[in-house]
Amino acid sequence: MKICVYAIAKNEEMFVERWLNSVREADHIIVVDTGSEDRTVSLLRRGGATVYGYNGDVFRFDQARNQCLDCIPEDVDICVSLDLDDVIDKDWRQNLESKWTPQTDRATYLYVWSHNSDGSAAVRYYHSRIHRRHGYRWSNPTHEVLVRQSAGDEVTIGLDFAVHHYPDVKKDRSFNLELLRLAVEEAPQEPRNYFYLGRELMFNRQYNQAVSILKQYLDLRGSVFSDERSFAMRYIAQCLRNLGDNAGAEVYLYRAMGETPQSREPFIDYALLAMSREQWTKVLFATQTALQITTLGAYVNENYAWDYTPYMARSLACYHLGLYAQAYANGLAALQMSPDNQLLKSNLAFFKSKLP
Repeated sequence: MKICVYAIAKNEEMFVERWLNSVREADHIIVVDTGSEDRTVSLLRRGGATVYGYNGDVFRFDQARNQCLDCIPEDVDICVSLDLDDVIDKDWRQNLESKWTPQTDRATYLYVWSHNSDGSAAVRYYHSRIHRRHGYRWSNPTHEVLVRQSAGDEVTIGLDFAVHHYPDVKKDRSFNLELLRLAVEEAPQEPRNYFYLGRELMFNRQYNQAVSILKQYLDLRGSVFSDERSFAMRYIAQCLRNLGDNAGAEVYLYRAMGETPQSREPFIDYALLAMSREQWTKVLFATQTALQITTLGAYVNENYAWDYTPYMARSLACYHLGLYAQAYANGLAALQMSPDNQLLKSNLAFFKSKLP
């Protein structure tokens, strides 16, 4: 079984050594460089990777990845798309080979998009950028997706390793906005493009535009993916909070909770909004519901919904409602999840002082 790891890169010399060490078990390592001005290319070649230059007139992520895909030898069985700011868990090849069958088309794995200061996972979801050599192409100028070219059911397997994302936070990504606008122009009925454009506008603090685009996303006939719709509603709420419209934010968080009642995140967002407005009974309702959800979702999971935050919010609500024993119990649960947190220690001591 032959495996190729492939990637596109630009000015990523800081990641090359770590990335190569992560993927050395591959039979082929192929990279398309899209215009590096640092030592990315020389370091990759010195480390054993085969590097090509991007041949497009105008940069698009899908074209760059398809060019890289075209450079992979025909006899390769499995392709692993892995960016240079990613690190794949050890023993990934052994796990992949043990599960891949001649019928397999694609594989999913946990992708840790961001990390807490202690190295633990913060935002995580499932990725599926491992696929058979033939029959796949990339589509969309940015936030590109891997599309199977043939009809019929796609055979997908689940893998037992994770890929960790450690990005260069100083890197300029402002060009994504223009590429997303291009994506919307090219496919005006594709909801996913509106979703990512709205999210990018929010990241760039263009809140009014973000709300407008995300509302258009929700109104599209093809907007049927409930997890994504829930996130769009939460993003609208976040924008409205930044615009000072807390009442409007509450409406969209209500909608998000209804859209994905199986997900903790909208309930915790609602609890945090209610806490900021000192609406303590609403905090109790939202945290109680959230804590009854004990299984991570299959879409995006955000750390603050799964760490001490629900118990901390609930302890404060209980205190303000005069439920001192419950405040103490929830404060203790919060501290047990973050034992070195000085604020939680202080809160717990205060709640204890209120007990008879």
